[in-house]
Amino acid sequence: MHCLDAAQAKRPTTLNADMSIDANAVSASANKSYSGTGTLYGVGYDQKFNETTKIRYAAVKYSKVGGESDSGGTIYSIGLVKNFE
Repeated sequence: MHCLDAAQAKRPTTLNADMSIDANAVSASANKSYSGTGTLYGVGYDQKFNETTKIRYAAVKYSKVGGESDSGGTIYSIGLVKNFE
């Protein structure tokens, strides 16, 4: 049996960035936090390989991480799902 799943979510996210520099006894550090609402979309598909194994294909697209308009990306993945009975 093949399975196709799709999901969409819009929820608050926070992006934290920290930076630290140490050189010859001089150190500096800075941090910044962004908060806001972004969007996350995902789709997945399970392909039956044999009676106990499936190959899973998935893609997740996200945008406005921490509310920042220029942040986002897409993650593609392939996995192996094994049922032990």
